[in-house]
Amino acid sequence: MWLARGDAARGLKDLEKAVALDDRMPEVHLLLGRALEGLGRLEESSAALTRGLRTDPSGGDFLKARARVRAALGDLSGQTEDL
Repeated sequence: MWLARGDAARGLKDLEKAVALDDRMPEVHLLLGRALEGLGRLEESSAALTRGLRTDPSGGDFLKARARVRAALGDLSGQTEDL
């Protein structure tokens, strides 16, 4: 909800709580990765998206999001790998 309103910082707190309660929910990892990206915390975003891929190995949304983050980090080989 907070992410949709453009408040990544508030959304981040809720998402971190959700991951702490149950880290097997792929959608939470995806939203967490997006929130961290929105806050400019790109390394953490990439890590969250990677964890999410472990919960949903076929996750095309994870790969697209992580490719975008990797590109922002200057990791062009990683970006290519995800695309």
